Amino acid sequence: AMDWGSANADPDVDEAPKHESMLRAQNLMLEASGLSPELINSWNINPLELDRARNRAAVTYFLGPHVHAMMFDPVNMSHFLDSAESGYIKSVPYHTWFHAVDVTHCVYRLMDMCDAQEYLNNVERYALLVSGTCHDIAHPGLNNIFLVEASHELALRYNDKSPLENMHCARLFEIVGNPKCNIFANLSSPQF
Repeated sequence: AMDWGSANADPDVDEAPKHESMLRAQNLMLEASGLSPELINSWNINPLELDRARNRAAVTYFLGPHVHAMMFDPVNMSHFLDSAESGYIKSVPYHTWFHAVDVTHCVYRLMDMCDAQEYLNNVERYALLVSGTCHDIAHPGLNNIFLVEASHELALRYNDKSPLENMHCARLFEIVGNPKCNIFANLSSPQF
C-alpha cells in the first residue's frame, strides 16, 4: 500500500516530490486498467461503457490526492469505494454506481476547468469529490415529493425535509463511521 502521508504535514516541507510521486502512481494505476489520462481528463469517458475495474480505477483517480493534496490510507479508500458501490441499488435504473462515477467525473473536470484550487481549499475539494461519489447512494428511484406524500419512512425520519438528500448524507457518514472505510481518518477535528 502506498503511504500518502498525513493531512497535517509540515507546511514548510516541500511537497512537490510527494505530489509528483502520487501523480505517477495514479497514472500507472490508470494505465494498468487500460485508461489514459487523456481520456480521464476529457468529457469522452462513459462509465456505462467501462467494466467494474475501469470504473474503480477512474473514480480512484478522481478522488486521488493529486487533485486535492489530502492524504488518506489507500486501503481505506478501497474499502470505502466497495461500500459506496454496494450502497447503490442495482434495480434502480438511473441512480446507480455508474451515475455516481459519472457525477464524480463531472465534479473532477469542473474543478479543474474552473481552477477550484484558487477558491476552494484542499479539504473543500476533497469533500466535494467524495460527496459526488455518494450523492445518490441508496436512492430508491422515487422523488422527495412522492416520499412525503406517501408518508414514506424516509420522509417521516427526516420530517419531510429533503428526505433523499438527508439519507444520502447519513449513508456516507455511516460508511466512514466504519474504521476500515474512514477516508477522513487523517483529518483533524476542525477539518472534519
